[in-house]
Amino acid sequence: DVLQESVKLEGVKFQLDGPDLIDKAVARKLAKLEVFRKIRGSLILNGLISIDKDVAAELAKLEGYTYLSLCGLTSIDEGVAKELAKVYGLFLTGLTSIDKDVAKELANIEGSLEVDGLTLISKDVAQELVKYEGWLSLSGLTSIDKDVARELGRFKSRKMVVSLLTNSILDTTQIPR
Repeated sequence: DVLQESVKLEGVKFQLDGPDLIDKAVARKLAKLEVFRKIRGSLILNGLISIDKDVAAELAKLEGYTYLSLCGLTSIDEGVAKELAKVYGLFLTGLTSIDKDVAKELANIEGSLEVDGLTLISKDVAQELVKYEGWLSLSGLTSIDKDVARELGRFKSRKMVVSLLTNSILDTTQIPR
């Protein structure tokens, strides 16, 4: 099978840049690749521009400590987010905005969550994201208001990266608590 042979060549990282859409059957095959059951790895599908709930459900069947990278997605709905939250780590750096319901689902991921494409988040989204218990990256934010800063200041988990993409320096001692 071409997928299995590709994994043998790549080792722990399997990257498929070609397609911008995959169906449920392809997603199922990718999630069942033997290599992901044995070692920590990454399935990189950054060429995808859209997935539905069924495809997300199949990709979410990745086993072990496997990271799923879907950086070509610019938006997802609550149903897709709920399915994707079942993977160990998720890179969604192409998302440009999310609502409270999507944030609530993404906060259920066990490992890392990178949503660096978000340039602005609302207080409601921040309230959901701070419930997350893993490693969170929000390094694409261009500004945050006091209410959002206050919410982000409540984050108690492993690590959160917030890098404001401006010429100013964020003094974390000034974040209201």
